Amino acid sequence: LTPDALTYNNILYSHLRSKDKSKALNQILAIVEHMEKAGLEEPKMKPDSFSYNIVLKAWVQSRRPEAALEAVKTLTKMRELWILGDTAAKPSNHHYNIVINALAKSRQHLDARQAYELMLQMQTSKECQPDIITYTSVIECFSKSNDPEAADISIDLLRQATAIYEETKNPQMMPNMRTYSMVISAIGTNPTLQNVLTARELLVELLESYDETQDADLAPNAFPFNYALNCAANCIGSSTEKIKAFQSAAQTYNDLRKRENVTPDS
Repeated sequence: LTPDALTYNNILYSHLRSKDKSKALNQILAIVEHMEKAGLEEPKMKPDSFSYNIVLKAWVQSRRPEAALEAVKTLTKMRELWILGDTAAKPSNHHYNIVINALAKSRQHLDARQAYELMLQMQTSKECQPDIITYTSVIECFSKSNDPEAADISIDLLRQATAIYEETKNPQMMPNMRTYSMVISAIGTNPTLQNVLTARELLVELLESYDETQDADLAPNAFPFNYALNCAANCIGSSTEKIKAFQSAAQTYNDLRKRENVTPDS
């Protein structure tokens, strides 16, 4: 009997669960390469979206410096195969989210614009749409970048996600505490007085939303407060503007002290 993709996928999955993540990656890549070559003559042996999902996870788990870039290459391969007619290799939003999150967590190859382009690619697709995980991961990329438009783009992405959620009521599009935290962090990359005040406004918006709904996904921890405080502390501008930023920080700190289950840190 000739093994098919399902047989190989079971083997791939067993390697993915191995404790030695670097060795597992090498084994997984070798098996998928064999599947790709064998699939030229025996189509049922070709890797499918599940096979490539394991490859993506293996790269992420390996923690290799090149992991994010290799994940992007794997996703690109999937998309090209799908465009050429290999429907089994069609990427889903889950595949995109793995790759975008890998870019957000990468220290060597953080590329906010690349993550942003991947999300735009999803938006133009009829088969695959971004969810709040996508939006949040892209915003996280900008929060860690030196992109001069990081603050503005992140705010726009939050408003875009909010508008989609309000229109569709799709729970997978609801901005959560982490979404707000990443936007406030991104705003801190350009701490003008206006952005200091915007960061404060978004923090208040988060707090009011949680108080109104008691939704656990909106429950604040110390991070959004700290990001708003850091933004105010680093305010650029005149002495008058810095005083207003300090006043904003004082309000934020008072809000933090009043919050149950949220403790100020050092």
